[in-house]
Amino acid sequence: MDGVITAVGERFEIRFERVYPRPIEAVFAALTLPERLAAWLAVTQIDPRPGGTLVLDFPDPPYRMEGEVRRLDPPRLFEFTWPEPGAAEASVVRFELAPHASGCRLTLTQTFVARDDRVSVAAGWHEHLERLAAAIDGVSTTRWDRAREAGLADHYRTLI
Repeated sequence: MDGVITAVGERFEIRFERVYPRPIEAVFAALTLPERLAAWLAVTQIDPRPGGTLVLDFPDPPYRMEGEVRRLDPPRLFEFTWPEPGAAEASVVRFELAPHASGCRLTLTQTFVARDDRVSVAAGWHEHLERLAAAIDGVSTTRWDRAREAGLADHYRTLI
């Protein structure tokens, strides 16, 4: 399922929806516990409270993201900032969870400034979300797949 990229005023938003046949609490744990985040996204340090720090360390290529937890409402909402180089404001990443007939519906949105980042943001989240289901079950998946993300970037270029 592709992410949807839309213009929101001067900013852009990427939105993904996924349904996981898992309890909402298990999905929330995969989004907020450092050991679970490391299984599908990045090595993580988190102070899980509004105003707390969130640090994501991506190993290849090396990249460190230092954001701030904005909202945390277990097990339904996790929102944090993701600083954008050269932008006056950070982007905002929001995970919303809701019960679904077959388990849990996840809605991921990221609102950001840079028009040129639309493709890479979409391809990056798409690639990471492909590995989230295994991480929900506590299985550490393979790390980021550069070739897969490049193929997804080509795909998203055709959509915008």
